Amino acid sequence: MSNINYQALREIAKQATQGEWCAFISPGKHGTYAVHTPGDNHHGDIVDWPGFDEQKNAENNARYIAAFNPVVVQALLDELEAKDKRIAELEAREVQLPAGYELRYGHPINADERHVMIPKENGSWIYLADLEHALRVAGIRIKGE
Repeated sequence: MSNINYQALREIAKQATQGEWCAFISPGKHGTYAVHTPGDNHHGDIVDWPGFDEQKNAENNARYIAAFNPVVVQALLDELEAKDKRIAELEAREVQLPAGYELRYGHPINADERHVMIPKENGSWIYLADLEHALRVAGIRIKGE
């Protein structure tokens, strides 16, 4: 994504006419494709007519501008901010390994290797390093690190 100044965008949206905007479409060769804001007493046109080249997309542009009003911009910015906050929370979290996953040492032949007991019927063993790696790849920190 390009380098967007979200704070400047929020300020501009706050300064614009608040409320729902609507597109006023009067098609034709010299039609009007306006965007009206709440409280305008005349054709407060933002997009007024198709232009000298009779822009084929004037109607869609008017509808787009009306739909992407300041309320929508601020709501989207709020959602982005909440998403960023949630990502930061998830990245900062730590887990305590549950009972059954605590550090245990293997057979004396490999006593220097750290293992974790997976609470399974067969009591399968996996290397603690593998579990820790999987948690780190998932962005989860382990308490005590």
